[in-house]
Amino acid sequence: MKGAARLITLSVALLATALVASRAETAVSIAEFPLPTADSFPLWIAAGPDGNLWFTEYCFFDKCGPNNIGRITTDGVITEFSIPTAGSAPFAIAAGPDGNLWFTESVGNIGRITPAGDVTEFPLPASSVPLGICLGPDGALWFAENGANKIGRITPAGDITEFVLPAGVRPWTIASGPDGNLWFTELMGLNIGRITMDGVITEFPIPTPGMAGREAYWIAAGPDGALWFTENGNPSKIGRITTSGVITELTFPTASSFSEGICLGPGGDLWFAEFLGNNIGRISFGRSYYTLPPCRVLDTRDQTGQLGGPPLQSGATRTFDVSASPCGIPADAIAISANLTVTNVGASGELVVFPTDVPMPDTSAMSFRAGVTRANNAMVTLSGSGTTFSVFNKSTATVDFIVDVSGFFR
Repeated sequence: MKGAARLITLSVALLATALVASRAETAVSIAEFPLPTADSFPLWIAAGPDGNLWFTEYCFFDKCGPNNIGRITTDGVITEFSIPTAGSAPFAIAAGPDGNLWFTESVGNIGRITPAGDVTEFPLPASSVPLGICLGPDGALWFAENGANKIGRITPAGDITEFVLPAGVRPWTIASGPDGNLWFTELMGLNIGRITMDGVITEFPIPTPGMAGREAYWIAAGPDGALWFTENGNPSKIGRITTSGVITELTFPTASSFSEGICLGPGGDLWFAEFLGNNIGRISFGRSYYTLPPCRVLDTRDQTGQLGGPPLQSGATRTFDVSASPCGIPADAIAISANLTVTNVGASGELVVFPTDVPMPDTSAMSFRAGVTRANNAMVTLSGSGTTFSVFNKSTATVDFIVDVSGFFR
């Protein structure tokens, strides 16, 4: 089903410098796509490896939705897939390291769904109440145990590790940040939390006056190197937190929509679910986006050349010109939507990706561990005077770098 979109335009100056440095202000548009099943209660949404968006259909108090996982294309075409366990209350969903989607079931399961819609379920202790889930920089899936007051970690092989949180926090959702840490919302703590790979926890208070009665729910990495999260209340808000802990809030245009899940889509837009509005929403950042057939821009495993070898050297910066690739990226492109992959990783570290004509930022585009291949969707901003970007290898060993493009902005 392809739904008609209702558009709302906002002017948001704070987004401009993060996306296009030369612009003082950016127009943000929101489109909504009605779901085919009444009372679906869409809750969580994630970008899938197939270029579509995937979402859960949950419950509203004692009334549950159709017990489905949904899929929506970027054109708004929606398909729904049934979950084997009746009344499973599917909560969160995330892309895994194996090309599938992984989701939590509040009754105590972790689910896996293939791009074709085949579902497998893995049981957890019922008292854990798994809610938010995300892929971590270590290739494992991390999840919030609301019932057990813990952050959990599960590998694709099923090995589980848990980290105890301060008393009464009740973690809700979790996301992998560009700084190599995990970020989570606290339902009762009214903070945004951060946990390192070693389990070190830091909390950042949400600044909204009178936060009592409001709740910070969903969190996701945005296209600007920050984390974005939804706040429910009246009015609903969308918050933004930098990796240094600075929080900004935007008032949501539809006060009673009860915004829930939020994620970065394949075109560089943020997508979110409106729980009571029965809509899927999209936040666009004032750019025109053009799709391309999947195409490899560069691969440092290839023979030495402008878009080939050698591997990225330790502590060094390398510049690439994407217009020199065979992918059809025009000279006036301002950014590309791409999948970034690191492989042949000799030591743990980070890659900093930035336009060639600006100073290197403090935030990284992706982090990685020794011996682990990792991929990450990203919007790569290009230089203002050309189509180049630079990459700094923040590790003690060489690493191979691959970029596959799916579209560009102009």
